[in-house]
Amino acid sequence: FAVIIFVFFSDQIVYNVDDDLVFMCDTLWGCVQRAVDLGFRNTPVFTRDPVPVITPLFNLIYFLTINTILVSIITGIIIDTFAEMRETRDQVLEEVTTKCVICRKG
Repeated sequence: FAVIIFVFFSDQIVYNVDDDLVFMCDTLWGCVQRAVDLGFRNTPVFTRDPVPVITPLFNLIYFLTINTILVSIITGIIIDTFAEMRETRDQVLEEVTTKCVICRKG
């Protein structure tokens, strides 16, 4: 998305953090930094006065892909990791409670 913003909309988009702090996409690297840093919190804001028709569509696609899909993937990874940890803990607990400590027979 940062490349698309830089190529097509670099003069029309700003990232508003506060009323005082505004970041523009002057360079491709700056655009990538802003998209990674501010993309989860704010969608890019178009500054052209007659807002182009593509703006609401771009904001919707940006929000759906960045916020919804990526956050869902990260959440799934976290949940899966905890499930693996729980399975390992349950296996160790079952082994400790059902097998003899000295001879390891059940």
